[in-house]
Amino acid sequence: MEKIQVLTREEEIISQYRKYGAKIPSNFVAFYHGGIDAIILERSLMLIHYFDRQVHRGYAVFDTCNMFNRKFYLFDQHMSRFNESMKLANLKPSKTPEQIHAIMSRIASLVGQRNLTFRYWCSRGAHNLDIVTSDEEPTVFYLIAMKGRPVTTEKGLLKAYTVDTEIKSPILAEMKTTNYLLNCLAADKAALKGGLGIMVTEDGYVTEGSVQAVGFVLRDGTYYAPPYYRALRSVTQDRVLELVAARLVKAGLVTRISRVKKTAKELKKEAVEMMLLGGEKVFPVGSWDGVVISDTVGPVTQAITKLLEEDYSNPDMTYEATITKL
Repeated sequence: MEKIQVLTREEEIISQYRKYGAKIPSNFVAFYHGGIDAIILERSLMLIHYFDRQVHRGYAVFDTCNMFNRKFYLFDQHMSRFNESMKLANLKPSKTPEQIHAIMSRIASLVGQRNLTFRYWCSRGAHNLDIVTSDEEPTVFYLIAMKGRPVTTEKGLLKAYTVDTEIKSPILAEMKTTNYLLNCLAADKAALKGGLGIMVTEDGYVTEGSVQAVGFVLRDGTYYAPPYYRALRSVTQDRVLELVAARLVKAGLVTRISRVKKTAKELKKEAVEMMLLGGEKVFPVGSWDGVVISDTVGPVTQAITKLLEEDYSNPDMTYEATITKL
């Protein structure tokens, strides 16, 4: 057994963290730490303390936002969900949406990227291992920025598999918490088969993908989205539903929208197109549990993809990454 190091000097500790951090992918470009109110650009030091309750109790919620061509897309919608999650988790916000916008804008300027993906957390914080916290102990805000993918959506057909992983209880399903163990197990099971996971209730009703929302086009032209029952509200799905209603139903490409509960068995018979939706992107699915849904990317999936990509620059749905004083 190799000898365990005992590190006492600051330079030794930082040196070891830098060696360990060499494994972190280079797409992580900046980290904001609310506990010290600082932006950190060195990947190996993008750290939070072990004694933070986000780490040892999973007591935190999070959300995301994409910046396309220096425009924050659906920022208000993500902030709304973030605030809903904080209320459900009894967390008091430590940053306002205006402050979060300013942090993201500052990072965008620092790293010189036009496309970034942001993920941010509100943690219960604190500096011990206790399960109960004092109301006087402030929450802590963290944010990480990753190089964004180009403004394109998945073009190939993916495979989906129903997984038997138990879905979350309503309260955990309806807030975006850091408790993603069940999602990870579901995603892992599907990945072993070479695809993405679909979650269902005990009685067979489809809820969502393992980490994404799911949408279908049925034989009668209906766009079907499962209701948010034991499933997280999807910002991408919500915007797609608005675009389908405003553009595709009016154009006659879609006959109507339905959100009644349906089983996996029903949908495999009725669906002619299937897609996963997340991160403001569309992921076309060709087969589900070996059942071929479509052997090409269908016309509605293509239309939704095009509408979303056009929407990235919609002034009503975006904010410029403008620099303001923090």
